[in-house]
Amino acid sequence: MAKRFAPIPAVEAVTVDRRPFWSVMVPCFNNAALLARTLESVLAQDEGPDRMQIEVVDDASTRDDAAEVADRVGGGRVGYYRQPDNVGATANFTTCVRRSTGEWVHLLHSDDLVQPGFYERYRDAATTCPDALMIAAQTILIDADEEPLGETTPVDADRGYVRDAAITIATTNPLRCVSVVVARRAYERVGGFHPDLFHANDWEMWARVANAGPVAWVDEPKGLYRSHPGSDTSRLHRSTAYLGDCVDAVEVIAGHFSDPAERAFVRAAGRRIVADYGFHVAHNLISEGAYRVAVANAVRSIRINPSARTARGAAEELRFALARRLGSSQ
Repeated sequence: MAKRFAPIPAVEAVTVDRRPFWSVMVPCFNNAALLARTLESVLAQDEGPDRMQIEVVDDASTRDDAAEVADRVGGGRVGYYRQPDNVGATANFTTCVRRSTGEWVHLLHSDDLVQPGFYERYRDAATTCPDALMIAAQTILIDADEEPLGETTPVDADRGYVRDAAITIATTNPLRCVSVVVARRAYERVGGFHPDLFHANDWEMWARVANAGPVAWVDEPKGLYRSHPGSDTSRLHRSTAYLGDCVDAVEVIAGHFSDPAERAFVRAAGRRIVADYGFHVAHNLISEGAYRVAVANAVRSIRINPSARTARGAAEELRFALARRLGSSQ
């Protein structure tokens, strides 16, 4: 029997008369140590309160003082809202969207950064592609010390738009939140973040928006996605729960397509990339010496996409693990 999912939360239309162009909404939970750098990267491009809303949305942090950071770094320029109780990352993202008043919403996680020119380039794309509901670009991957690790994969774009955006995003998951801005009118149309998803809620959201309208593309990466041991992503990789969440996301995303052939294609491609992701995580865990968790990730990946491709991936990781174990024992 197909799994039943909770309804999507609604996002009401903005009623204020004067609206900024940007809403930079910064969800935060126990991450004040990195929050300052995130805010500094935005404030360096501050277009003024009439043009840019900047607000930290704190999910009832228990060991950090995000309010102090917002006040110290922002000097009164950065708004601050604290959830009365911890609601979880997904619901906090939806709160960010609901509290936004700008024409375009940038959900900027409190450990990520934007490079100079980010908002200028994205504003140009919004002007060039006025019917776009979302604007995206490649992302620069950095480590905890902000050293570059590489870039995400580009997509095929034509005259400023992502080709076949709905299928592309659904079947390749090429985007990172830091490099995506969404028209608030799109959120008002499609709703907030899926309450049953955690690790893959952004993938599902971008696929949902792409099904609703065009996606513009900026041809230069300006967003920096930080990988560090304290991130939610790193923590989730220590179990296999994130893979179940990704599989649920695949099912939800496939459901956005009315054509049965497209739905089947999206489901098959989605499960394949989730399995590949599981092997990628397993590889990293083996490098860290976490063999037991790595094996659990690999085994679950095989179950998600039982195929010759997956079997080859499992064999590669097994050889890698054996080589690491043998090398460490000498």
